[in-house]
This record gives sequence, structure tokens and C-alpha cells, in this order.
Amino acid sequence: MKKALLIIVIMLYVCESKAYNVVKSIYSHIDSIADTTVKDVPLGIGDKMEDFKLYDYNDNVHYLSELQGNYIVLVFSSITCGPCQAIKPILENFYRKYKEQVKMVTISGDPVYLWKEKPYGEVSWHEWNDHNCGAKIRRKYGIKLIPSFILIAPSGIIINICFDTKSLFKTIETYLQNEGNMEKGVSSSSHIVPM
Repeated sequence: MKKALLIIVIMLYVCESKAYNVVKSIYSHIDSIADTTVKDVPLGIGDKMEDFKLYDYNDNVHYLSELQGNYIVLVFSSITCGPCQAIKPILENFYRKYKEQVKMVTISGDPVYLWKEKPYGEVSWHEWNDHNCGAKIRRKYGIKLIPSFILIAPSGIIINICFDTKSLFKTIETYLQNEGNMEKGVSSSSHIVPM
């Protein structure tokens, strides 16, 4: 009888301990979700850009802030994305025309080994990778599909988020034409709103 009672006490202790660990785990998960929700709110139009540590093909470290003072276009892309590859010649022509005023960076969503193969050749603008398939930077900028483009003003403020080259080019050209008046403006894909 004493053995049976001892076994029951031990089982209750083990079950209670497991239940405690499960409840503790659930609360920990809830806390981490709440923490993530606050920290990982995607940036939007009018927000200050966030900087990230990125690498070029030679593993040199770069930061987006290196380009501040110019208009910056972040091109979110992947080697495995057909539309991303199809627009490269269009982006190349545009970049050649505006490279003095606009700096472009492709943020690769590819694993490093695949990205470094450059199966579709190189472009004349920056192509950087965070060595993490772009996960953190995509999450921070709210990128859910590719290709996507973020346009950042010389001041570091996000002025446009778009998903096609036509709206991207139209917004950049509008800003460049009105550069003196609209340095601090923000834009949606269809209009510009002064800040």
C-alpha cells in the first residue's frame, strides 16, 4: 500500500511538473508573440528607414545608411522568381538613366550559395544579401511578395512602397522633377503628400 501511495505521489508530482512546464511554455510563447508584435510592426510610408547589415558578392559588409543622401530604391527579389528576372532589363535601363540621383539595391531572398552563382548575370546596381534569405529585412519592410520596391528619400524617409515598375518610375520621376519643393514629401503609388 505504501508503495502504491508513493507511486501515486510521484506520478502526481511528475504530471504537475509537466503541466507546469506546459503552462509556462504557453505563457512564454504568448509573451514572445506580444513582444514580436510590438517590435516587428512593418515600416510604412512616412517612417524612417531601418538599417541592416548586408553583404555583397565578395562578403564585404554594407549598410543601407551608406546610400543615405540619395534616393534609394530597395528591390526585393529572388533568383527563383520569374517576374523578378524579367524586369531586370527594365530596371537596368532606368538605373542607367538615373544612377547619379538614385541608388538601387537588390535585397536577395536567396540562400547565399545560390545567390553567389549569379545564374542570370550581374546588374549595374548593388545586389546584397543578409545571409538569411532576406527574412528580417522583408519582415521589417512588410514585404510579402516579390518583386516589391521601397523608395526612400535622401532624408531616409520611406516615400513609396509599390509592386510594379510603372508606379515606381512615375514616383521617382515626380520627385526628381520637384526635388526642391518636395524633399520632405511622402507618396502613395498615386499621389504625393507633403509632410
